[in-house]
Amino acid sequence: MRCLEFGTAATADLLAAAYTDGELVLFDTASGEVKMRGVAAFAHLLTCSQDGSKLATADPSGTIQIFQFDTLQLLYRINSIEPGIQDLTFSGDGQHLLDVRGSRGRIWGPTVLVGQAGGGAIAGKPQEVTLKPVEDVVLITSIACPDTADVFFCGKEDGSVYLFDIETGLPISTLFTHARGVQIASLQYHRQSKTITSVDTSGRLIIHRLASQGKTTTASEVLLDHRADFSVGQVLSRPDLDRILVCSADSDELWSISGCKLINKLFYPQREAAAYQWANHPLSPSQLLLVTRTSLHIHDWTSLQPLTSPDGISLSQPIPPNLSPRCIRPILNNTLLAVLSSDPGRPLSHTHLLLLQISSLLPSSSPQLPPVTSLPNLSSSAIHLVGHLGDRLVFLQHGNWISTLDASPSEEEGGGREKVNFHFFFPADWMSTANHLCVMIEVTKRGDVLLVKRDEVAVVRRGLMRAEFAGGGERGGYPKAAV
Repeated sequence: MRCLEFGTAATADLLAAAYTDGELVLFDTASGEVKMRGVAAFAHLLTCSQDGSKLATADPSGTIQIFQFDTLQLLYRINSIEPGIQDLTFSGDGQHLLDVRGSRGRIWGPTVLVGQAGGGAIAGKPQEVTLKPVEDVVLITSIACPDTADVFFCGKEDGSVYLFDIETGLPISTLFTHARGVQIASLQYHRQSKTITSVDTSGRLIIHRLASQGKTTTASEVLLDHRADFSVGQVLSRPDLDRILVCSADSDELWSISGCKLINKLFYPQREAAAYQWANHPLSPSQLLLVTRTSLHIHDWTSLQPLTSPDGISLSQPIPPNLSPRCIRPILNNTLLAVLSSDPGRPLSHTHLLLLQISSLLPSSSPQLPPVTSLPNLSSSAIHLVGHLGDRLVFLQHGNWISTLDASPSEEEGGGREKVNFHFFFPADWMSTANHLCVMIEVTKRGDVLLVKRDEVAVVRRGLMRAEFAGGGERGGYPKAAV
């Protein structure tokens, strides 16, 4: 015998037993007789719903079967190629079933589980569903969040861009597609113009205008469809979407979106691939910033002409030579510029966070730009900048903790204590094994945190509304790792 499960409520006098030969047998404990036998289940786990009407079984191959408890009539079968179910249980109302495999859990809500509290057998053929094999799934390769907190967008390796539902984390519909089989490398949503920019690995760039009503979003108009003749490293749009910058390892092209006209092109014969990053100037919409390992440059958005000297503004604390700037974000109410760097070619590389005073980012600035050193714990622990929730910075730090840094008056002045809240951590096997900057994490305006894992998206609803504990300050207080 492998396992036993007693009934509850109306079936309290029944006992289900699963044997090693695969047979499932139903006993009547009041009379001591066998009530039903000959059912093949090969179960290693049994669980009963709280009202006693349903019995769920799981076999070593990962298949789940749901039976009417008092008759062992099969109601539902979930075929799976993913083995290793470790636990199985019904929700309190009997309308959902949870299975746990490794560090992942699935919640099933088949229609057969709803409305059966009155008991009775269900006539007809049992319902059946089969999970897709791992090799058949289409991986998610990019993600973006719009203004609305009800949906988000995901680009996939087959060239499609989908609209997803925040409530379920599941796709609603296909928004648009690039060429079949060409991976979507990046997605960017522009709040001011309500457009989405998608770039694929062939160098094709498309800007769609979006029309939204509730959870219904459509790509209503194509504003730009351009194919670069090089591998695109970065795409950056001016806030008003009048200009777009398309970058490669050795050149940067400035395009006018209206008419798809090339405005200017800068060549860098000796620029190292990925050793640079562009960003909009947080305080001046007509300017953009270029950060390299050793300097910062300011350019004009209209013409791409440099506004600083050819050598730019020197960083008094250069980025380490083995790292490259990969993410630039204004933080703490646009007072500081955070430049996060890593080694894109080395798995699990360490990261480096450089903080700069935004008010000092002027064409007439002094020859050297000193770093801000008043947030030492943030600088040493942040490994991925997720986004903002109000005036709070949301970031991923060591131990896979999702944390927030509050903007207090003392911090806005460049000093004071760090106020860091630790909210939750992701399991280690959910994270990328290549580089933390390749991890796709977003935060919505309601504080929902989204994490892409292969072909699925984990949605942590209201994950930033409460904190497990606070840390930082003068003495630190950061956990070493999540367990």
